[in-house]
Amino acid sequence: MRMCDRVFVLINIFISTLAEKNHVKIRDENFAELYEAGVQAYDEEDWYQCELQMVDALSDYKFYKQTIIDCRLQCKKNTSIRELTPEMIEFSVFEKFIENSDCVRRCKQNILGDKKFPHPSSVIFETFRTRKPYEYLQFCWYQVGKMEKAASAAYTFYLANPHHNDMIRNVRYFKDTLGVKESDFLDLEMRPYKESYIRGIMEYNQESWERVRDLMEKAVSQYLEDEERCRADCESTYDHVGPQEFVNAVADHYISVLKCQFKCEDQLSVVFTDKIDFFVADLFHYLQFTYFKLNNKAKVAEAVDTFIRLNPQDDMMLNNKAYYINRGFDKTMFKPRPNIVEYIERREQIERLLNFVKENYMRDEREKDVHDEEENTYEHYMKPYERIGLKIVAMAEKLKGPLRFATDGFIKEEQCSELISLTDDISPDDKGAVIVGVKDAREKMENFGDEHEIAVRLFLRISETMRHYSMRYYNLTRLFFKQSAIVCWTHTEDKTDHNCFRQEDGSCVQEFQSVIGEEEYMVTLYLSDVEEGGELNFLDPQKTLQSSLDVQCGRLAGFQNGDRHYIEVPNNEKRCGLVIVFTTDPSKDEVAYVETLKFLHQLEQDKIDQIFDDNKNILEEFEKRGVKVIKNSSELNGERFVVDNLATQEECDTLENLVLSGALVGDGYDTLKGKPSLMTPISAFEMFQGLTIYRAAKLAFSELVPATSVQLFLDLSEKVRLYVEKYFNLSRPLYFDYTHLVCRTALDETAERTDLSHPVHSDNCNLLPNGTCSKAYPAYIHRDYSALLYLNGDIDGGEFFFAFSNKTEQMSIKPKCGRVVGFNAGEFHGVKALRRGHRCALALWFTHNPQYKELAHLQAKKIIARKRKAEMKIKHSDEL
Repeated sequence: MRMCDRVFVLINIFISTLAEKNHVKIRDENFAELYEAGVQAYDEEDWYQCELQMVDALSDYKFYKQTIIDCRLQCKKNTSIRELTPEMIEFSVFEKFIENSDCVRRCKQNILGDKKFPHPSSVIFETFRTRKPYEYLQFCWYQVGKMEKAASAAYTFYLANPHHNDMIRNVRYFKDTLGVKESDFLDLEMRPYKESYIRGIMEYNQESWERVRDLMEKAVSQYLEDEERCRADCESTYDHVGPQEFVNAVADHYISVLKCQFKCEDQLSVVFTDKIDFFVADLFHYLQFTYFKLNNKAKVAEAVDTFIRLNPQDDMMLNNKAYYINRGFDKTMFKPRPNIVEYIERREQIERLLNFVKENYMRDEREKDVHDEEENTYEHYMKPYERIGLKIVAMAEKLKGPLRFATDGFIKEEQCSELISLTDDISPDDKGAVIVGVKDAREKMENFGDEHEIAVRLFLRISETMRHYSMRYYNLTRLFFKQSAIVCWTHTEDKTDHNCFRQEDGSCVQEFQSVIGEEEYMVTLYLSDVEEGGELNFLDPQKTLQSSLDVQCGRLAGFQNGDRHYIEVPNNEKRCGLVIVFTTDPSKDEVAYVETLKFLHQLEQDKIDQIFDDNKNILEEFEKRGVKVIKNSSELNGERFVVDNLATQEECDTLENLVLSGALVGDGYDTLKGKPSLMTPISAFEMFQGLTIYRAAKLAFSELVPATSVQLFLDLSEKVRLYVEKYFNLSRPLYFDYTHLVCRTALDETAERTDLSHPVHSDNCNLLPNGTCSKAYPAYIHRDYSALLYLNGDIDGGEFFFAFSNKTEQMSIKPKCGRVVGFNAGEFHGVKALRRGHRCALALWFTHNPQYKELAHLQAKKIIARKRKAEMKIKHSDEL
C-alpha cells in the first residue's frame, strides 16, 4: 500500500467529525457568499440577519482554512522520498510531489466535497485576514443589544488594525460610555499559545512557579505547532502570472512560499498589538528563572542555552549563564532544546536561500508582494482520539523513521504508579532490568489476592487500548499480543561491561538483527517521569543517532519491531514502561494474555455466584425505603426510568458541599480552548466543576474533606448502581465505569440562551449528522447503562431531556434532590440551558464488561480503608 493510500484511509477517521468539532454546519454557501450576504443585511439594517451571516462566514472560513492546512500537513508527513541513484533522484523527488499533490486533492475532496470556494489569490482572503467581518459584527451586535459581544468584536478587529481611528473610538465608547468591563473585552481570535503566555506572566507575577512552568512550556509547544501551520498555510502563496518555463515556475513558487514562511515568526510574535522581539527566546527567559526557583538545574541550563541560541547577543542571559556556572552548574549541562535547534536551523536555512535569491536571482518584472493568511489550530488525522486526551507529539518526520510515533495522555500518574507496583518486590538482573510479564502479574494476584487486582486489570485494559490505538495508527484490521511485560530499567553497580544496546523489552543486544518486516510492532507506554536521562534513542543503519524521545508517564512510543534503538538508563531513577510486541500473525498470539483474561473472568463469575440476588426482592426493599418510580420505561418510550427519594436532603447537601469544596474547575474536561475562562467548552455561559471518586478519596486521606462525605459518595454510587441493575432485571452484573460529582453554574443570569448546556449525544457511540450512531473506538462503546442522581432542583432551566436521533426533544425531566434518571447508554439525551443557579448531580456510567471496571472506585475504597485503619491505630494508641 502506498503511503498516501494509508493517509486516505486514516483521513476517513476524522472527516465525519471535523465540521462538528469546529461547530460548523457544512452548507451550500461559502464564506465569501455568506460575507456578502452579511454586508447586504448590514446595508438593509437587518441586524439579526447581519449577525447570522457574519458568524457563519467566520465559521466557514475557519473550517476551510483548517481543512486545507490539515490536508497539507498530514499528506506531507505521510509521504517519503524513495532512495534512488543520483541520476534518478529527480524522479524520486517529483514522485513525492505528485503523490503528495494527489493526497491533498483527495483529502480536500473528501472533506469539502464539491462545494466551491474562492481562488486562493482572491481578495476575500485579505478581508478575513484583516478581520473585516468583526467590524460589521460589532455594530450588528450593538444594534441587537449584545453589548459584551459587540465590545469583543470591536476589540478583536482593533487588535489586527491598531491604527483604525474609528474602532479605537468604538472600543472607548463601549468601555467608558456603555460600561462594558475590561474583562469582557475578549480577543475572539486569540491563539492558544498567546493565552498560555499571558496567563504564564500573570502566574509569574504571583510567583506560582509550577503554574508558570506548565503554562510557558505549553506556550512553547503551542507556538511551534502554530508556526508549523503558518508555514503550511504559505503553500498557497504564488505571486507569478502568465506562462513560464517549468523550472522557473517551480522556483518562483518556492521563493514565494519561503518569503511567506520567513514572516511567520514576526506574525506570531505579536501579542495584543505589540510585536515582541525574540518572542520564543522570551518564553525561555521566563522558563530559566522558573526552573531556577523550582531547583531544577538541568532545565535551567537547557532554558539558558536555548535562549542564547535564539538570541546570542543578549548580555543579560550570557551573564546569567556565567552566574549559574559560578554557582556550581556543570558546563556540560548547557545544551539547547533539540526541537528549538531544529526550529532555528530551519529558519536560518530559509534566510540563506532568500539572501541568495536577493543577491543572485534574476527576477521577473511582474513579481509582486503577497500577504499571509491567518493561522489556525493544528488538527491531526487521529483527531477522534484527541477527544479523550490522546495527543500525537512526534511522528515519522520528527523521529526519522516511517513507522515511529509518540503520543501523550494515555494514563494518569496514579495509574502509572499502580502498574509500577507490580515490580516493587523484584530485584533487577545484572543488566539492571526487571521484567514482569502478564503471567507473572497473574501469579502475583493468585498469591496475594485482591492486593494486585487493580494493577492486573489495569495491565490488561491499557494493553487493549494500546492495541486499538496502534491498529488505527498503522491502518491495520487486526493485531495480536505476541509479548507483553512491564519493564523497569535501573542503574546497576555491576561493573561488567555489557557492550550492548539496552532495548525497551529488557533485553540487551550486541548486534541489531535485520528488520523483521511490517508484521510486528513494538509499542511502549512509559510509566515514569524521568528528569534526567532515560531517553529512547533511534539509530540509522550505521548506528549513528537519528533522533531521541524523552520519557514521561502516559507517553506512548511505537515503532517497527527490530527498529534500531537503545535506551538510556538514568542514574538515580527507575525507568519503567509497559512494553508490548504486536503481531499480525494470529498463531503467535500470547497464550498467557488469554489465560489471564480467563482467570479474571472466572474470578468475577465466582463472585457473581456468591452475591447475585433476586432482582424483584431487592426492588421491593427499595420501595419499602421510600424509593418511588415516577416514570417507567413504557411511559418514557425506551429503556429508561425516573425514581425519587433515592437520597435524602441531608445526603444531597453533603455531596453538594463536597463537590463545591473539593472540585477542580473542569475536572475531567478540556477547558480554556481559546481564552482565559472558567467556562466548560460545552457551554460558554456556564462554569463547570467536577470531582472524581479518586480525587475525593485523596482529599479525604489528606483531611481536606470529611472522610464520611467520601464514604457517602461511594455508598450512594453503589445504591444507584444496584437500582439500575435490578430495575432493568439484568442477568449480568453492572460494574462502575466512571463516577463523577458535577456542578454547573450559570455565569450570566440575564443572557438570552439559545444553546444547550450539554448537546444531544449518546454515551456509547458517536452521533453522526445523518442521525446514526457509530459504535466505533474511541467512543465509550463498552458502556451499557447510565444514571444521574440529582442533588438539587432550585434552579431555572437545566432540565435533562431524552431526544430523537435528529436531536429534537422527546421528553424532559426536571432535576430535584434524590431524583434518579437511569437509561440505556445508547439513548440520545441532552441538557437544556441553565439560566439561573447551580445544578449538581452524581453522574454514573456502567458496563457489563469487568475489564472496564472503574479502577478509581477500587482505589478510593482502598484509600478510605487505609485512612480508617490509620485512625483506629491512633485511637488505640491514645487509649493505651
